[in-house]
Amino acid sequence: MMVEYSVTVPETATEISRTCRYTLSTAQLFESPGAADMQVQAKNRLLMSKSDLAARRASGSVDSESWIWIIPLRSGEFRVRAFEVLRDLLVDDDDIYDGNTSIVHDETVSSLDDVDDAVIRAGVDPEELDAPWKCEFPL
Repeated sequence: MMVEYSVTVPETATEISRTCRYTLSTAQLFESPGAADMQVQAKNRLLMSKSDLAARRASGSVDSESWIWIIPLRSGEFRVRAFEVLRDLLVDDDDIYDGNTSIVHDETVSSLDDVDDAVIRAGVDPEELDAPWKCEFPL
């Protein structure tokens, strides 16, 4: 299907408002369902509610599980930390803390774009980030 359109420059506030509403409703037709929503939802968790994000990641060992954890800091920056936990600790429901985890990536970044880049450097697709309880996050 081919869609033709023309662009006109709005002259009044009403025309600008009407143009914006049309553009937004038309753009939604071309988005894949859920793909962009999850990313927006994750960004809103970080920015609006100042809540953590997490996702599973590939572990460097067959004996451990690994996650990435995004933590909004009071300074407005974000901590991006990837760690591994031995499976034995997870099975036994032992307390998980810094002393029995292996930190494999840890950096502090200042913007959401930098968060995406840091998450990629840690080996995770930024679109996989979600609320920690959705990926069996142990902390």
